Amino acid sequence: MKSAWNAGDVREMEDLAGLIQDAGFVPFFRTDGLRSLEDLIVPERWFGDIEGPWEWKGMLASQKRCVYGKFCANGAAFIAPDLFPALMCIRRNGYDFEGMWEDGLMTSTAHAIMGHFAEHGPSRAKDVRKAIGKPKDFDREIVRLQMLTFPIHRDFVYDIDRYGKPYGWGNALLDTPENMYGMDYVLLADNYTEETALQTILARMMPLIVSQDTDIRPLLMGKRMRRNRI
Repeated sequence: MKSAWNAGDVREMEDLAGLIQDAGFVPFFRTDGLRSLEDLIVPERWFGDIEGPWEWKGMLASQKRCVYGKFCANGAAFIAPDLFPALMCIRRNGYDFEGMWEDGLMTSTAHAIMGHFAEHGPSRAKDVRKAIGKPKDFDREIVRLQMLTFPIHRDFVYDIDRYGKPYGWGNALLDTPENMYGMDYVLLADNYTEETALQTILARMMPLIVSQDTDIRPLLMGKRMRRNRI
């Protein structure tokens, strides 16, 4: 493990893969108290004419070299697959989705979204929205479900123009961890308590923590942290 990751350390996709494996939980965008991918990547890869993290995220997720999704209150994050069960322990708090639904903790939109994945498997977010009737709270609920670790990004797929070339922003192809990784993997969350899960992830994140006085627990528990330029 590197003692710290610094600006410019991420130049290629393999650097990002190494960062995810090393630090375990990597915010995509700037987050108070932590170095994020935005802080560490070389500028020409961030928004330029060459391939960068916007393309890499789908490649790494589809190869199961990271779990990617809206896991931070202010945006997306990459998580090492071996740590994701610990995050599921923290976020799900011992529940599966049906348990949350039965206890009145889920909206009808969330129930429809998860029902779609159960019936159809991996689906583009825009197709799920259309299939369940384009509810007004879809965007809020799909993010909330990701924060709870129920759907994850399997890949990003692109629209194809009449010349057979991809164009535009990639469309999120979502799936459940249960389907993508299997139930045995998901049940690894039961090996943790909330405290051991927090400590396990925090220990890996040390190379990204700017100050030892920073409390990263709120971020891991799904609470909003203030953005700050590092």
